[in-house]
Order: sequence, then structure tokens, then C-alpha cells
Amino acid sequence: TQWSGCDVPCGGGLMVRNRTCSNPPPKNGGRDCEGMSRQTHTCNMQTCGPNTDTQNGGWSDWSSWTDCSKSCGGGVKSRRRDCDRPVRGGDGDYCEGLGTEVILCSTHHCPVDGSWGSWSSWSDCDACAGVSVRQRQCNSPPARFGGLSCLGESRQRRVLQCDSVPGCHVDGSWGQWAPWLECSARCGGGVKIRTRECDNPAPQSGGRECVGSGRQQKACNTHSCTDSGPWFDWSAWSACTVSCGGGSQSRSRSCRTPPCSGMRRQSKTCNTQVCLGTTNTRSLFSEKTSCKTCHKTCPGHTSHQNKLYFA
Repeated sequence: TQWSGCDVPCGGGLMVRNRTCSNPPPKNGGRDCEGMSRQTHTCNMQTCGPNTDTQNGGWSDWSSWTDCSKSCGGGVKSRRRDCDRPVRGGDGDYCEGLGTEVILCSTHHCPVDGSWGSWSSWSDCDACAGVSVRQRQCNSPPARFGGLSCLGESRQRRVLQCDSVPGCHVDGSWGQWAPWLECSARCGGGVKIRTRECDNPAPQSGGRECVGSGRQQKACNTHSCTDSGPWFDWSAWSACTVSCGGGSQSRSRSCRTPPCSGMRRQSKTCNTQVCLGTTNTRSLFSEKTSCKTCHKTCPGHTSHQNKLYFA
């Protein structure tokens, strides 16, 4: 808070200010704030004269409003001020008015989430439909003021073995979907189709037909038709197995739409140039190259150095 007024008009007094651990307050086992919640400071250190004993009190500024005591449904917040600017001295008058104000806040309604009431009893069996039903309502309480509605179903049905009544109409109901048929095209975009029948049960005695379509279709094999046909594109060639003397590299491809005819893997020779020096002696001899030994006398030496050359 702001510093309070000095508690005496002269002769040495104190001013006070406070703070609260509320920004934010500790929650869920959190630690309290460290440090002091109250500070004091000396003031009005001058010597009191003959006319300084009597002084009327004066109000300090209002503090900030406190947080509302509730987030909805009506709460209160308050603010205060002190009669210490200046502090009443001697026969002086007290401050006039209130040192605390309280007002209402957060007066809007709190949201109320809905809750289900009890299920009704199961109804009698409908001989034509062969079902019994029960219901419940979201009214215990109903959702209000922006609250969430009830989750789940408000109506349940169960199938019963009821005695058939001649002449009862029976509405049709769909059977299971058949498996998807094969795509109409292998590439370039085709369609797949599946169907279902209105036979679970079929409509009888003037009952209604099934609602909805008995046929579904979806796109398939939308990839472009290329020379590779059902194959995916070839991968890039691999690195050559040797740097000289003749090696191999390969590439492969995968089957996109079986069955695929042709090769999955290709290979070719690479780096067929002759290896120079002795960097790849194994490769040189594996090529069965005809070699001869050349003897050359080096100036200043009596030893010989053998070199390989290719005939």
C-alpha cells in the first residue's frame, strides 16, 4: 500500500505501509511469500513547538479495491483509508466519514450444469415393432446460465420377443454393407462401390422403406498412368561398390498395384577405368591384367625399384 500518514505531528513518529501475499496467493500447498509484509519509516522528527499539540486528523487516500469474494452469484469487495494524514493531535478533531467502503460484485448468475433425472419405467411391448422404450429428462437440474447440458442419451430401446399381431406394418431397416468391389480402373482414377439391402427387416404391410441410400462409392487408384504401369518409379542408382577396376551399382522399385510383371531390381557395371599405382591391387589382379617387371637403376643407389606397367 502507500505510506500512511505520520502518527504524530512532531517530535518523531512513524509511517507504515503494508503488502499482502496475494499476487498470486499460495494454493494447493504452495509456500507463503518470503520477506516482510509491513514496513515502517520515521517521520516528523522536528521538535514540537508551543502550538503543535493540537491538530485535526485528515484522511489518507483510498486503498485499491480488494478482489471480489466470489466469482459469480454475488460477492463483496472493499477498500479502506486511514485518518493519519495528518494524525489527530491534542484536542484536534477526528476525521469525518467512513474509513471502509464495501460494495457488491460478481452479481451475475453462476453457470448450472444439467443433470439427468431418473429413467422412466419401460413401456409395454409394441407388438408391431417388437420394442420397449424408456426415457429420461435433463431436469435435475436443467442446464442454466451457460451451463453444460447433460451428456448421453435421453431415450433407450430394447428389442423384445412380442407376439405378432396380424396386419401390423413393419418399417424397413438396413442390413450390413457388402464388401467394397474392386476399383474400376488400375490407374488414372476409378471408383469402388458397395451396397446394402433394406432387409433387416424388409418393410411389410405398408411399412416405410429404409431412409438413405443403398449404394456408396469412393474414388480409387487416382495415381497417374505412366509407362511403369503398376510399378512405382525406380529408386536412384546406388553408389558404385569400388572406385576403379570395375564395380557395380543397383536400383530397385516396388509394386504399386499387384500383380506386377518384370524386374524388381537392376544392376550395372561402373568405374571400369584401370586403377593406377597400388591403390587397388586386388582389383588389378582380379582383372587378370598382363604385367611385366621393369628394372631401373636409381642414381646414387645400388638397389632396384620394381614398377608395374600394363602391356
